[in-house]
Amino acid sequence: MSFFQKINPINELNEFCEKNQEFLEKLLKILENGYCIGCSVRICGNSQFLFYKTKSLPTSEEIYKELKQKLKTAMNVEENQTNPFKTKICPSCFGILQNDIVSDIIIKTKKRFYSSFKSFNISLQIPDLKPESKIIEEEKLDPSNQFIAFKHYLKNIIFLEKINFEQNFNSKMVPQVKAKLEICVKWIPSNEIEENNSNQNLNQNSNQNSIQNLNQNSNQNLNVKRKRTRRTKPKRKTQNDYLDEMEKIGLSLDVETKHQSIWITGNYEKYSRRVSHSPWHFENVKEGINSVQEFIAPHFMQVFKGKSIKFMSSGREDVDVRMLYPGRPFLIEIIDPHDPNQNIDFSQYEQMIKNQSDGIVCANSLRFGTIQDQTQIKEGEENKRKEYWGIVWLSKPTDKSKINQIVAQVYSEKSDSFVIYQKTPVRVLHRRAILSRERKIFSLQFDLINPHFLFMKTQTQAGTYIKEFVNSDFGRTSPSIAELFQCKAELVQLDVKNIIF
Repeated sequence: MSFFQKINPINELNEFCEKNQEFLEKLLKILENGYCIGCSVRICGNSQFLFYKTKSLPTSEEIYKELKQKLKTAMNVEENQTNPFKTKICPSCFGILQNDIVSDIIIKTKKRFYSSFKSFNISLQIPDLKPESKIIEEEKLDPSNQFIAFKHYLKNIIFLEKINFEQNFNSKMVPQVKAKLEICVKWIPSNEIEENNSNQNLNQNSNQNSIQNLNQNSNQNLNVKRKRTRRTKPKRKTQNDYLDEMEKIGLSLDVETKHQSIWITGNYEKYSRRVSHSPWHFENVKEGINSVQEFIAPHFMQVFKGKSIKFMSSGREDVDVRMLYPGRPFLIEIIDPHDPNQNIDFSQYEQMIKNQSDGIVCANSLRFGTIQDQTQIKEGEENKRKEYWGIVWLSKPTDKSKINQIVAQVYSEKSDSFVIYQKTPVRVLHRRAILSRERKIFSLQFDLINPHFLFMKTQTQAGTYIKEFVNSDFGRTSPSIAELFQCKAELVQLDVKNIIF
């Protein structure tokens, strides 16, 4: 099969038909049965011409009349014959080639209000159309007739219109992997959107009516037994039912677009014990003041005009725990940005975040990132170490000699760490699986504030529950600070000093 050379070459088709009478007769026969010019040429197996509806292209009926005049041999049509073009929708493509595909794609894409994009790719979702075998049977064609596959036909239209797309978008069409903007073209039943809208209205009205009826008749129906009615399953539509329906209503073009995400990475600091990591809601009521995510992410959502946003970080601290400088690594994904080509000064945004939060949330080292940064952040959740500073309360008084004795006890084997075992804490049992976790404590140091209060510095493996390491969580963590000092112990304050990768 040769490659298509031109789109809508009506003059070349006329010349070809003048030289090939057999092809002309076959083409006229298919046109008479309501097929569009594109599908008629495709069904005839001609691989030289591509046709789809544009403003400059005559209608199938006009082309039919012109070709009819060129036919020298008798293929007489009686005057009282019904109009072969009374069917508005082509029974093969269901109207796809009867619309200006390229103009529709351009218009619908521009309605998405992308300011600019450097490259794009167009993908096609082609619905199930009438099988070739059925067309051969209906039109009584030779079974050896070689169709031009519709998918191949449509792809070549898009390929040959590449220059038209590039001029309108002021951008380059590139392979999908390299494209900044992905344009997905699909065809859906023409009445689908209207039906969805009407169904929503009907559901709302029916719900209101049912509630009113229930309130009115609730007292009357208390002692009345309701008859059980057997629900009948809706009849499944067969392929033939679908094809028959599509011939009546046709298919309409729909466009979905998605621009390549923009990634922004950096570190955040948190200096308040009332700010959560992400928005915190209880029974649909927001708790506390704005979260770290709410102080940082909206700035970039606004400047790049994204459809949505994702905020990820290398772990998270509790709401009552501070995150000190140099901060916790985070990554923002701006999904489907409509204004992606922004050159921004990240230092200004660092200052804006600090000013808006009155200094309780800060960001540093802001820069553009990549999707690979997401992998590094996720891997770091298990591989990193965390350094904590905290104040510990003991129910029994202690002194420096006892502190030195306990520290020497846990590091008695001259190892660089000691191991603790933690069952899932009681406070997170509602959202975490019940497991026993082995965690390493790499360093442990205490400074005596007074006999009941200690300043603790420790470096632990990622995933260690520090509060439970102090209070033992009813014996679910062992060894713990409470166990080592043989008294009750509670963590009064905790700060994350550093995250070490």
